[in-house]
Amino acid sequence: MTKRKRRALALAEAGSAEVGVETVKRDTSPFVYQEPKLKTPVAIRQRYALNDKQAVIMEAAMDKGTKIVMIDGLWGTSKTYLSVLAALQLMNEKRVSGLVYLRNPLEATSTAKIGTLPGTLEERLATYNAILFDKLAELIPKPDIDRLKKEERVECIPVGLIQGKTFSCKAVIVDEAASLSHDDLMLVVSRLGERSVLFIVGDSTHQLTIGAKSGFRRFFETFLDEDSMEHGVYTFELRDRDDIVRSGILRWIMEKTGAVKYAQDASADTPMFEPKPREGTRNIPSI
Repeated sequence: MTKRKRRALALAEAGSAEVGVETVKRDTSPFVYQEPKLKTPVAIRQRYALNDKQAVIMEAAMDKGTKIVMIDGLWGTSKTYLSVLAALQLMNEKRVSGLVYLRNPLEATSTAKIGTLPGTLEERLATYNAILFDKLAELIPKPDIDRLKKEERVECIPVGLIQGKTFSCKAVIVDEAASLSHDDLMLVVSRLGERSVLFIVGDSTHQLTIGAKSGFRRFFETFLDEDSMEHGVYTFELRDRDDIVRSGILRWIMEKTGAVKYAQDASADTPMFEPKPREGTRNIPSI
């Protein structure tokens, strides 16, 4: 074997091959199975202009270095809306192939239970999954919703049935996260594959169904540091009066009943950090 051939072989084994005076690099990134991306973008229609905090959350969600976005916020602060909006935009940009919606199929209160619903598993879960389709109906036309369903780009799964799954190249939304234990949330993040973005949203002040068993706030606080942001994990809180955007009457009621003040007091000692800029990405400020 000539000296030139030995050099070419050595370069090829190192991840590149010499062609004349040029070096052609081989793709050594890990293989990730990806389903076909959207051929035609969905027509997103936002219901209102985003306020400053919502804009920061969306900036973090769309950053190419972001892996997980967690939002702990009061009723009416558009937690689910923002996560669905981000998921649709990620699909339009062909960064993910679909949306996975996860939640614990529990009733919202401990006193107004309706018991076991009849029908198949899909029929029984439809009531809980309706929240996602309500948000989709706000954001995109019905023909686009039908297209996403037909192409199987929207998947709704109870958290208890995700063992063994891997979500790669997906926008994964965990809704009503306060109804999950710490072990449940660890199960969720253990399903996260490459090139996916995970949204975990909930209200840690509303835990009527499982109370002290909720692991959401503990899980949230674990990632309240700069190291987490360096690894693409962002945490946001929406607890101020002006964060309540569902309606003016809800904003007034939350203030009148002291719910806003309670939430502010409960998180008064929560540290806030400014993430450091990462190479090739934007600096996402804290809120």
